[in-house]
Amino acid sequence: MGVYRAAIVTESGQNLIAQALANETPLIFTSAKTSSYSYPVGTNVPALTGLQDVVQSVMPFDSKVLGGNVAQVSVRFDNDGVDQTYRIETIGLYAKIEGGTETLFSVTQATTPDEMPVQSDVSPSAYIYNIQHTVQNASQITLTVNPAGTATVQDIMDIESPEFDDSGTVEGISSFPSFLETMKSKMNFFQFFRNLKAGLQFVLHAGQIVNNCVTDNAGLPLSAAQGKVLKDLYTQLYSDLNTTNNNLGNINSRLDTSLSSSVLDYALTLPEGMHTVRFPGDSYTGADIPNSYYRYSCATIIVRSKGKIVTVLLYGISTKAPLAVNSYDGGKWKGWDQYVTKDDLTKSIDFRGNAKTFKVRSGTNGLKNIYLDIEDESGNSCSLAFLSDGENAVKLMLNNKVIWTK
Repeated sequence: MGVYRAAIVTESGQNLIAQALANETPLIFTSAKTSSYSYPVGTNVPALTGLQDVVQSVMPFDSKVLGGNVAQVSVRFDNDGVDQTYRIETIGLYAKIEGGTETLFSVTQATTPDEMPVQSDVSPSAYIYNIQHTVQNASQITLTVNPAGTATVQDIMDIESPEFDDSGTVEGISSFPSFLETMKSKMNFFQFFRNLKAGLQFVLHAGQIVNNCVTDNAGLPLSAAQGKVLKDLYTQLYSDLNTTNNNLGNINSRLDTSLSSSVLDYALTLPEGMHTVRFPGDSYTGADIPNSYYRYSCATIIVRSKGKIVTVLLYGISTKAPLAVNSYDGGKWKGWDQYVTKDDLTKSIDFRGNAKTFKVRSGTNGLKNIYLDIEDESGNSCSLAFLSDGENAVKLMLNNKVIWTK
């Protein structure tokens, strides 16, 4: 802040005081002006009737008597409209008697002048001066100021309902920190609201928080509650994945040693799930397979209930070998069902040479079992049996081994 000498009442000011006392008329302070001119030492200040190099002119906003003999007048200068920085070297206070002409009442000179900056929307500036004058019998003088310089009811209403640029766009405000940088002491009231709206656009508020996962707007933040939901789902996903891996571990169980018991007995020991068994060696030819003619390389075992409901599927060595299926339910195995392709049957009766013999024979119990026998020159035999003694079935045998039953 600048430093200023005591105000000097001019000769014209003394005349105004005398008239106010004599005529009991109000002393009206009409304006205050700043000057960039520094009057040199020796200047006859009381004789001045005006200021040199006037820069700004405003109306006082308050006047009052202090202690019975001090007349105080308050004025405010801001940088609104200032296009060039200047020093406030001198302040002149103007007054008049009611019905009279305005004249220079007092002069206040700076020892360390304030500097008025150029107009700035970002950082407006203002100075308030309380100019005091020692006046004998000041309490007997009615002091007033120009009503245009005081706050009116409308001024107060304008503050209650301020009009300002509410576009939300202010040059230089592109983030909340940049808004905070514009908040300066003594900043313009209306400019503050303009900047505030621009700055609040960069502040997170409840209406922006997303409480679901149905938006692709990358600019919206996620609520903490929804974040917790996602974390729980993520945790559950890992748990389910571990469970799945454990189940897959059951599926990948292998039997890499020679079977000491049947594959059916082994199937009854497995837990619920699907299991793949690879038989050791070239193939599995255990006594529990459906037909010793075929050799099996692996099995799929499906367990719905351990030791109670089980299905076993045997796969042959080649892609055209039969598939055999057996199911366990109600405390017993249902028996093997074999599935062969047309090519399997064709290969089964494909002799290397010409048929040597063809004969029809019956079993030992009359005509209940009928056999059609074919033998080639190499001694290979193929028989088609129609059985009705003890079981009703049709069987195809190759070298006395049953390869197909219906």
